[in-house]
Amino acid sequence: MTICSVEGCDKPNYQHSYCKLHYWRWYRNGHTDLIPRFKRSSCSVEGCIGKGPFRHGLCSMHSQRVDRFGEIGQVERLRREPGTGTISNGYIIIYKSGVDKGEHVRIAERALGHELPPAAVVHHIDENPSNNDPSNLVVCPDQGYHMLIHQRMNALKACGNVNWRKCWICKTYDDLENLRKRGTSHIHLKCEAKYCLEKRRARS
Repeated sequence: MTICSVEGCDKPNYQHSYCKLHYWRWYRNGHTDLIPRFKRSSCSVEGCIGKGPFRHGLCSMHSQRVDRFGEIGQVERLRREPGTGTISNGYIIIYKSGVDKGEHVRIAERALGHELPPAAVVHHIDENPSNNDPSNLVVCPDQGYHMLIHQRMNALKACGNVNWRKCWICKTYDDLENLRKRGTSHIHLKCEAKYCLEKRRARS
């Protein structure tokens, strides 16, 4: 069973590698730290007087801007020209023939000459969801393959080796020979031993 990635928490994974408690803290405040209720009165955007946070430390207005336009800035500056689609979570969405579909998906299907299989996912090489240049797109057979690409990209950025993985306890990347797999995560044996010892001491 995969457990929460927050250090010291042994509750089962709920979403995004967090238990239910830490997931909703992250969803609402943008981090997993506990914030007293009397401090939850303002949006994290400087100068904003709106009530919040509603999600990820943002008030309702700024949260909706991020969903629609991919940024927090003024709506007028971010509004797209008529007929060029809308932006949702940074992705350009095109409405055509009664169907809303991502521009990146339409471009990939046009290049292939047919619709993508139901499980296929289009990956952005530079991780910018609005950059839909054909040279920036890779069609993945499924979400698992897509996540593998991101995992290897993260490893390359962190340590320079795409084959290394991160220990979920000490958060450092290492050769797989020095790690043990636990569910979907990896861990150093010394980190696991220390973690288990601390859990036993906490129970006693």
